[in-house]
Amino acid sequence: MMEKEHVNEQEEGSLKTIILNFFGFTIIITIALIVHLYYGNHRLTPHGSVASDDFECSKIGLDLLKVGGNSIDAAIATVFCLGVVNFHITGLGGYVF
Repeated sequence: MMEKEHVNEQEEGSLKTIILNFFGFTIIITIALIVHLYYGNHRLTPHGSVASDDFECSKIGLDLLKVGGNSIDAAIATVFCLGVVNFHITGLGGYVF
């Protein structure tokens, strides 16, 4: 009976250690991200490129970058354009799900 209680105490201690390490790691990462948001290097690059299967869709994404959009905006616009132009590749298993 003593061995079983001893094993359960060890398992409980290991679980507590894992949980404490997880929360500690989460707090450290959160603090690092917040510090990076406030003190990080926030620069905008003047150059960008967009590549896709269709020239016009790439041009739409590039035009969006030129007017001040970010890379996510350009990617979404390009994928939506591909959904219209190349609809046969944008179904289940393609770009647009």
